[in-house]
Amino acid sequence: YWTARPGMRIANLHTSFSDTRSPGYVSENAAASAAAAEVLGRLVPQDKRYWQQMAQEARDSHLYAGTHFDIDNKNGFMLGDQVGKAVITQLKLGL
Repeated sequence: YWTARPGMRIANLHTSFSDTRSPGYVSENAAASAAAAEVLGRLVPQDKRYWQQMAQEARDSHLYAGTHFDIDNKNGFMLGDQVGKAVITQLKLGL
C-alpha cells in the first residue's frame, strides 16, 4: 500500500499543497471524512445528506489539489464508510 502520490509520479506537477511522504493509497482524508459522515448521519439523521455531501467534498478536494489519485480517494472513502458502520455497531448507536 505504499504508493506514490501524483506529485511523486508526474514530473513537474505543481500541486496546491506540498506532498507529504506518507503513502497516497488509501486517502486518510477520504477515510476519516466518510467515517465521520456515517457516524454523524446516525447521530443527527435529519442532517445525514449534509454530512455525506461534506465528506464527498473533502474527498474530492485532494483530487483537485493534486495530492491524491481518484482511486486513493474512492477506496479511502469506502474504507471510511465501513469504519463508520463498525463504530455505529460497536457503540450501539442504533438509535
